[in-house]
Amino acid sequence: MTAPYDPSDREKVVAKLPSELRKELKVRAAELDTDIQDAVTQGVEAWRGTASRPPVDTTGGSSFATYLRPGSTTG
Repeated sequence: MTAPYDPSDREKVVAKLPSELRKELKVRAAELDTDIQDAVTQGVEAWRGTASRPPVDTTGGSSFATYLRPGSTTG
């Protein structure tokens, strides 16, 4: 299976995500007419922009994969 994005444009990121959080993310993305990759990018950027970077509880989460702009998860 090939990636739906040019590798120079996006990189695959896999994380554990609880089903409730995954559902909320998908619903909010649909409500805002935003694709899931952009919604995840905005969420990561908002989380990284907080002073305290609160931990996210991933207990009971299952694998969730999406494609983000290179460097979105580093820093």
